[in-house]
Amino acid sequence: MIKRGIKGRFKFKSPFDRDNTDSILKVESCRSIKELLSSGKEDLYQYVYKKYGLSHDEYIEDMNNDEDIYILTNEAGGFYTIPGKYIELQPDISEPQYVSKIITINLGQLPVLETYNDTINTIKELVEHDIGIYPSVEVLNIGDTIGLPLDKHQLYEDARALKRGNLENLYLQLEREKALNEKLLLEIEELKCVIKKKVKL
Repeated sequence: MIKRGIKGRFKFKSPFDRDNTDSILKVESCRSIKELLSSGKEDLYQYVYKKYGLSHDEYIEDMNNDEDIYILTNEAGGFYTIPGKYIELQPDISEPQYVSKIITINLGQLPVLETYNDTINTIKELVEHDIGIYPSVEVLNIGDTIGLPLDKHQLYEDARALKRGNLENLYLQLEREKALNEKLLLEIEELKCVIKKKVKL
């Protein structure tokens, strides 16, 4: 039995192979034929077996074997109903799983016309350095726009100006420390060579 919630690429056997797709599918449910029939809500023969050209005898055979019936959905909202024995390949759950990730930074309320090109470029370079990808970064305005009296605006801008440049970029600090560390290690190796030569003398 394939567990509910499993996502990945599936491959179906004939006649369900016409639904084979490269789309990611998710197992929404797995119930036996007898369980579905007991609910009185499903006419499996009509909308699953007959729809795909399977005979009533094949349906009866699966019913006698209490075949599992899977409902799978794709990311567009489409769904597939298929007996388990017609699933040829299922996702390998041992494979590394990937998902889209977003890092959000809430800047709070800032002037509407202000731009942050330098900040965006710094973020891109930092992410590329630390994660190994070059991300797409954009600034979005959210919430209502409000006016701020000029005196309060100026106080706010003065406070921001005091903070700019006072806190050195931690990334730059780290890079400087790495360079210093490499220089010290090189000097240590050179001193070792000097000491070895003196010992030989």
